[in-house]
Amino acid sequence: LVRYQYFKHIWNQNKLTLEKLNNNKIELAKLRDTLEFQRREKEILANQKLKEKEELNRTEKEKRELISILKRDQKMITAEIAAKRRAEIVVKNLIARLIEEERQSKIKRLELKKENNKANKKLPQLFDYSSLQSFASLKGALGWPIREGRVIRPFGENKNERLNTVTLNYGIDISASSNSFVQAVAEGFVSAIDWIPGYGSIVILTHKDDFRTVYGHVTNITVKEGDRIKAGSTIGQVNESLEGKILHFEIWNERNYQNPELWLARR
Repeated sequence: LVRYQYFKHIWNQNKLTLEKLNNNKIELAKLRDTLEFQRREKEILANQKLKEKEELNRTEKEKRELISILKRDQKMITAEIAAKRRAEIVVKNLIARLIEEERQSKIKRLELKKENNKANKKLPQLFDYSSLQSFASLKGALGWPIREGRVIRPFGENKNERLNTVTLNYGIDISASSNSFVQAVAEGFVSAIDWIPGYGSIVILTHKDDFRTVYGHVTNITVKEGDRIKAGSTIGQVNESLEGKILHFEIWNERNYQNPELWLARR
């Protein structure tokens, strides 16, 4: 009996020891799982922080690049605005020169007329503006200088929101599709073809009633000074500018610039 009690005690002790070992094993496994979970959590957090840092660095780089582009664009826009301001002065002076040349031509013609009347000689033929259709009568009915396009800068004051500047547009700027042809809005004579920084190649037509039309950013010009052309005749194509294919168009009556949108037919 004593021996039985002894073995029973040993068995119970072994059983308790085994249970403790199993419990310790379970606890150890749980602890190992917890540590592994924490390790993974830390690894995930570390990766997230690394990604956030990389994203922040990339964002900062993109921001710096964008600021650099904006500054470069701002300089280009500022330079273009300055060039257009100078171009408007050149156009204004060119119009004034054409008017003065026309006035001097009329004076000279009158003088020649007096002399030739005495000698019974014929006067050399000048531009016969009287044979042209009245330009003034076409107000609101003029054909557009390009078949398709929309006005992106209207006549008068235009504010640049980015630079907070105001510029005066003597005409209108019309966006054009590729290979757009420039057409005369009314019949007239080609009185000047020139190149002006800011507007590129320009063509000026003189019409009846002391009106003139100016076409800027023109390439592949098909007319020459002195040509008489009809309304709708092609004078060239719209050239490429910093903003794309943009036609600059003006209407002048003597030395006064007009709002082209009041003269062009509604589309």
